[in-house]
Amino acid sequence: MTATPSRLLLCVLSLAAAWSLLGCTSSGDGGNIGPVLARGGEYTSSIADVPAGSVFLEQSTDQPTSFCLDVRVEAVVDLWAVAFTLAYDDTVIDFSSSQSGGFLGSTTQATTLIETNPGEVVVGIARRADQVSTGVTSGDPGTENPVVTLCFDILDASTDSPIQFVPNSAGLDSNKVQIIGLADFYGGTISTNL
Repeated sequence: MTATPSRLLLCVLSLAAAWSLLGCTSSGDGGNIGPVLARGGEYTSSIADVPAGSVFLEQSTDQPTSFCLDVRVEAVVDLWAVAFTLAYDDTVIDFSSSQSGGFLGSTTQATTLIETNPGEVVVGIARRADQVSTGVTSGDPGTENPVVTLCFDILDASTDSPIQFVPNSAGLDSNKVQIIGLADFYGGTISTNL
């Protein structure tokens, strides 16, 4: 078998293409070899082990320009309602939306969200008194779900910023009395990268 000029040209072009692929790192950085940072937001909790009777944040989604945090409750008895203010740096992230998480059941009133000041969102969610007379206890069906999910848009790249519950946060039982054991609300830090 003899090499024809067209076969020789095809071999040379194939080798050139293979050679050019060897320098590609698939990182979108022009071929430089090095770490590739994910785009989006990454949440880190301020506490490693969440104690019983606590409200805490947990990251649920991460997109290149946004992220969502679940507001969760650990080991609570007779929870009827939760109200809190979440504070964040409004030059880094911006509140965009929310969704009831199902922890309080399908008989919840609409989640109330108010942005009172730049960098603060006030949230209130409760069970419907006209449909149920008891609160929810951890371990009941649906309590593996979050209380509410809050979503944010990322405004500033490559920044670490606190996201914290303001001290006025509280939980109420089915008698509409503050749950003293539900006193710890834990936030953390969001690291952004656009």
